[in-house]
Amino acid sequence: MPAASETRNPKSEKIPNQRCPKVGSPGSARPPLPAVSTAPRPGGTPFALLLLAALLAEPAAAQVLTLTNQHMDIRLQYHPAASGTNRLHLVLGVDPGPVLLSNHQFYITAHTNAQRIIPANPNFAFLGPAGAPVWILPQTQDPLRPYLGVSAEDLSPADFDSPMRLELVGVEGPGNFFAYSVSGAGHPPDVKMIFTNGVVSPNHYFTTEIVGSHSHNNWAFSTNGLYRVTFRAVGAPPGAGTNLVGRDVAFAFQLLPLRPWESWVSTNWLPATPGAITGPAADPDGDGVVNAMEYALGLAPNLPSTNGLPFASLITTNGQTFGALTFTRVKTATDLVYEPTVRASLAAENGTLLTNLVRVLDQGATEQVTVRDHQPADAANARFFQLRVRLNYP
Repeated sequence: MPAASETRNPKSEKIPNQRCPKVGSPGSARPPLPAVSTAPRPGGTPFALLLLAALLAEPAAAQVLTLTNQHMDIRLQYHPAASGTNRLHLVLGVDPGPVLLSNHQFYITAHTNAQRIIPANPNFAFLGPAGAPVWILPQTQDPLRPYLGVSAEDLSPADFDSPMRLELVGVEGPGNFFAYSVSGAGHPPDVKMIFTNGVVSPNHYFTTEIVGSHSHNNWAFSTNGLYRVTFRAVGAPPGAGTNLVGRDVAFAFQLLPLRPWESWVSTNWLPATPGAITGPAADPDGDGVVNAMEYALGLAPNLPSTNGLPFASLITTNGQTFGALTFTRVKTATDLVYEPTVRASLAAENGTLLTNLVRVLDQGATEQVTVRDHQPADAANARFFQLRVRLNYP
């Protein structure tokens, strides 16, 4: 009985708040696509992905700045010769200078010293329960944390009436996001922005800035991890009667420590790349292998290739022949669960977990694992081997 590998078409999955299209160059010859499913799991809502056939990908390298304690501002800029939303734009200005950076050139990175505790003060209940951790980039300068402000200093009163607005459009990341300021000790916070449970608050979604000035806020995150926070500038030209709405611009934040999956994403894509490209169920190179499976197999997600895939084979043990499955396991991917399975037919929804370990070959950062069927090859007409991985991510 020859070992068989299953092929099926994938299910499509919508990723919340991820509207950018796929990018990448598909290969000239593609195998059948892998099946993708999702399933709840205690402790989070990870993705379960099934690899039946796939291609390797190679990432693009880029030099990225990590900003950990600089004075920097989200700067509102006006380009009157542009059209539509491109007339109002956002860049990051880093002192001294300022040096202007586009959103794909940097991470705003806070180390573990940014972690604080929510006080037992009802005025701060919007951040979460008292005693819970929160990661804060402060409105007053701290030499150990990023010092992020908002600047309308590049704008002229001839072009816009005051105040301008910086609006929160959305957040991708493992937790909630807030912006607020405090005028002094004992004063209640002025809450500017709230993003909780995947929703921007309709009552707290912007901060204001006088044309020609700049200010600072506290920027707070409910947990560590990799975030993509999208803003836009809004302002009223003198006498226009209506607001000019700028383009959406995302900024990337790293609140350390990162989870293994987040480190992999940060390595393989530029900062602020949308989750529609970097997400676990995305397939940016169009090769039929979703990102979570590329991560699980130690592959790279941006250029297609046919190397490094799991494969079925026949092995002999104690005079009997068994079907076997061989796959790569990444040692640092501690947020993954690998589940090699076998089924007697394609109609069976759930396979039997393969627990008979044949060998593990150390390959440095990865290891090659071979597991065999519990049933001899001559005892059945067909066997279908499958690798399933579960990514545990908030």
